[in-house]
Amino acid sequence: MIKTQIPRRKYDPEKASDTIILTLISYTGFGQQVDQTQMLLFPSSARDTGLGSRTLTTTDDASVWFRNPSMNNDSSQIRMAHLTYGDYLADIKYGTLAYGQEISKGIKVWGGFQFLDYGSLERTTNTGITDGEFSSSAFRISAGASHKIGLFSLGMNINYESFNFDGYSEGIAYLDISGTYFHPEKDLTAALSIQQIGKLVVMHLIMMSHSEYQ
Repeated sequence: MIKTQIPRRKYDPEKASDTIILTLISYTGFGQQVDQTQMLLFPSSARDTGLGSRTLTTTDDASVWFRNPSMNNDSSQIRMAHLTYGDYLADIKYGTLAYGQEISKGIKVWGGFQFLDYGSLERTTNTGITDGEFSSSAFRISAGASHKIGLFSLGMNINYESFNFDGYSEGIAYLDISGTYFHPEKDLTAALSIQQIGKLVVMHLIMMSHSEYQ
């Protein structure tokens, strides 16, 4: 009879801690699975549409704070407001409301609201038979602040978005952080904006409204 003996490994606390850390990192990689925020990436104004809907350095438009909360220049505008309402194709409606003001030297605060409403849509079965109507909509509430120090300005937004599709509802909370540089002599402004940081599904309600589930 041949006997074999498997050598036992010695316990190494450093390797064990590395394994735990790598495991935690691998689990966090499964986050950020929500893509519904793309619904609210519509132009906030006609000017925004003409500039590609991704402007970060507009100085006289309050809706820029949705994309760049650090846009805090030395303009004489202590208060600034923005209102947009659009009646799009197929009865789709959207709107943007934003207001901000300077509360201290170099410090501005602002708040905003956006909504998108698809109206009533026809529900059909797999065979194409009409089965009533349903609705779909989304909205976002944002609040932010910025602080200008010298030639640089830093800002942050706190956002909450809610989505509804045929009785299925979901809420998301996340942050936006940005920084802006203002050239002292030239008409040059550069900005970096990191958006939708830490999307967190804070609410997930399923309400069955189909007749077959009632």
